[in-house]
Amino acid sequence: MFTYKTEKELHEYLVKHFNDFFDFDYISSEFIITGGRIDILGKDDNTIYVVELKRDFVTNATIEQLSNYIPEIQSLNPDKVVLGIAVAPKIDDKVNIDSLPSNITIKTLDNVKFIEPEHNFTKKRVTYTLDEELIERLREYSDKTMIPQAKIVNEALIEYLNKNESTKQ
Repeated sequence: MFTYKTEKELHEYLVKHFNDFFDFDYISSEFIITGGRIDILGKDDNTIYVVELKRDFVTNATIEQLSNYIPEIQSLNPDKVVLGIAVAPKIDDKVNIDSLPSNITIKTLDNVKFIEPEHNFTKKRVTYTLDEELIERLREYSDKTMIPQAKIVNEALIEYLNKNESTKQ
């Protein structure tokens, strides 16, 4: 059983043992495209595989992320089939497996286990409701700067809280 505390550790393990988990060839990791950074790219004769790795759960956001990556990879490889694979040890209960897009599958990992780090700096997933205009502005800025949306939101929250905390003192 392989145990890990970060997605990076899991990523490195999967790349090192790629053939134990996948039945296609490894191309590259951290492949940058306009819409973000693809964790792993793979291929076989007629197919390009876009692999999105999560350290703990495949969520609906993971499926959406893959859905956004596939068209760009398809445009770069018009003569190939492009398929997305969401990879994690588990699947979030909110994911409706029966309604996945036909070009996306989910692969759960056996013999790996995520261990929550023991420090107080563990990142937690938080969900907010944002209006469509703000989401579109965030998406456009992320695409233009190649900065992940989550990082932009995180930095904006820190800046806002620091600014407001200093004015109340």
